[in-house]
Amino acid sequence: MSTPTPAPPGPRPPLRKLPFILGGLALLFVSLLVLIALLPLYSRGLSRLFVLEGTSDYAAGKDRPAVQILTQAIALDPTNADAYSARGSAYDRQGAYVLALSDFEQAVKNAPTSASAYYNRGYAYGQLGQFDAALADLDRSIDLNPNDEKAYDDRGAIYLAQGAYDKALVDFNLALQLNSDDAEAYCHRGLAQLHLGQADAALDSFNQALQADPDSASAYEDRAIYYLEKGDLDKALADYASVIRLKPGNAQAYLSRGFVYLQKNDPHGAVSDFTQAITLQPRLSSAYSARGQAYSQLGDFDKALADFNQALQINPNDAAAYSDRGIVYLGHNRAGDALADFNRAVELSPGLSSAYFTRGLAYSSLGKPDLAVTDYNHTILMDPKAAPYYIARGEAYGQKNQLDLSIADFNQAITLDPHNASVFADRALAQAKLGAYGNAIADCENAIKLDGALGEAYNNLAWILATCPNAKYRDGKKALAAATEACKLSDWKAATSLDTFAAACAQAGDFAGAVKWEQIAIDAPGMSPSDIADAKKRLALFQAHKTYQETPDQSPAPFTP
Repeated sequence: MSTPTPAPPGPRPPLRKLPFILGGLALLFVSLLVLIALLPLYSRGLSRLFVLEGTSDYAAGKDRPAVQILTQAIALDPTNADAYSARGSAYDRQGAYVLALSDFEQAVKNAPTSASAYYNRGYAYGQLGQFDAALADLDRSIDLNPNDEKAYDDRGAIYLAQGAYDKALVDFNLALQLNSDDAEAYCHRGLAQLHLGQADAALDSFNQALQADPDSASAYEDRAIYYLEKGDLDKALADYASVIRLKPGNAQAYLSRGFVYLQKNDPHGAVSDFTQAITLQPRLSSAYSARGQAYSQLGDFDKALADFNQALQINPNDAAAYSDRGIVYLGHNRAGDALADFNRAVELSPGLSSAYFTRGLAYSSLGKPDLAVTDYNHTILMDPKAAPYYIARGEAYGQKNQLDLSIADFNQAITLDPHNASVFADRALAQAKLGAYGNAIADCENAIKLDGALGEAYNNLAWILATCPNAKYRDGKKALAAATEACKLSDWKAATSLDTFAAACAQAGDFAGAVKWEQIAIDAPGMSPSDIADAKKRLALFQAHKTYQETPDQSPAPFTP
């Protein structure tokens, strides 16, 4: 058997190619390392591009797209402080202040030496009412960049909100030194000056704001406040009209102008503006409450009540709305319902002086002057310079027959508000009851000089001239003239005015007229049972051709409009 011949060896592997393969792998590995090293740089670069796109959307008012693209920027580079700042600004403009604050806090962490980061966070704290934290951040922002006028302006605004008006004024002046064209800073300075009693300087600041920016709605709005404080209602109306022209969708501007119409005794104009405010902002409870006040002035009880109910449905914790609804109840002889509303107002807002004031009115109406005086004491402690509170307490003291205290309160009210005709008319009642008839007549005449349309002044004067126990002061002719004016002003419908007119007819010798008008007064709505009983006694006198004179301890008949 022959030995098998071994097979020839196969081809040898090409060892000469191996270095090239190893070299390619090495190059790929190095490329991967370079790519990994460059990836963060690429991400940061792309993040910066997204920030530019997001800030462009923000500048165009596209807040939601801005938030979306800036969120991608943050995902690419969580250390990008600008991305957090820009997204925080977009959140802020949407009213999402908590989200804005969170982003601004992250921006401060990522850029602890950035003045703008501290400024933004300080601004957000201010929006949330966290004023101490806001001041700390704005202080730091100013330390890092002492030439940023907006930081001074915003810090001044915080001081303004805190009532630190002197500090606020310093900051607004610093802001304007850095930028004399900053209309907002002029507005803020004007408000600080108003609070400091620098009215002329405030007007100058508001005018400078309008010179810097003739289309500044805020400047017109703030200047309107100045005119309101000066009592120039027409100029206030003109400025609010400018606000509405510049911002026709501003519900607050219509609301503010409506209140001016109320002050001008133009409830129709007020209703129109309050209705427009409601159209623009249907959940604005204060607009319903305000329109309720206007309807009340118009004598439309049902519409007034419906608006106050709607205001309280939207905001059941609105103490002022309860107080306003209570006033309507009080004016329509529903003192019990009024008292319940006033009690709720006091419960919700124990620091609201007007709640105690209106509750005092209800107590007076219910014949509880002691409780009324207690509430008026509260109001005067809270606001010792409000003349209406002294007037009301003076009337309550009158109910208690504490006439010296009553006159003292009326004197204080006249000191605080010397042009208030009603106070003179009220003081006349107390003077007459004390027997100071000459002083009482003088007070009525002063009231008429101040307000020729004040029915109670004519009524009180006519009553004293017709029924005064001292013959020296009785004058039938003058009494009849004054009583006629009182009746005209009440459209010959007020029972008390008609009763006074009957007494004046008798004093003038017209007993037939006295009988006629006394009977009309008795039949008219508005007289209490005790008033009717007294009126019937006078009717019997007139039928017997006798005049009526009060006894020295009686006061003139109160006026009912």
